[in-house]
Amino acid sequence: MENTIKYHLIILLALFVSCSNGTQTKSQTTSIILSDSEIDLGKVKINTLKESEFTITNVGNVHLTIYQMATSCGCTEVEWTQKPIKPSKSTTIKLKYYDKYPGFFHKTITIYANTDKPVEVKIKGELIE
Repeated sequence: MENTIKYHLIILLALFVSCSNGTQTKSQTTSIILSDSEIDLGKVKINTLKESEFTITNVGNVHLTIYQMATSCGCTEVEWTQKPIKPSKSTTIKLKYYDKYPGFFHKTITIYANTDKPVEVKIKGELIE
């Protein structure tokens, strides 16, 4: 019985050592440049769809993968490619804004990607009647 326990412990230790190469795997990150970090939509009529776009350029050495783009309000939508962006290449992000409440607005799009930290794009303008 004692030999069986030792045998199993040796097998488990061997499996553990063979599965671990002694280093931790770190996700590769890249860097981006935005064509605009703040987008001014100007004066927008209430209940009117306003569209704009901005560009993200991958200036790092690994592919850029955009995991999610979160908007601060349901009145803002974004469309982006789900494909990785190669180093030195760009992609266009489409922005749609629609609201029905007059006044100045300030919204945020947060870009979650394989960058060091999330990146924000500010949107501003004025809804008029």
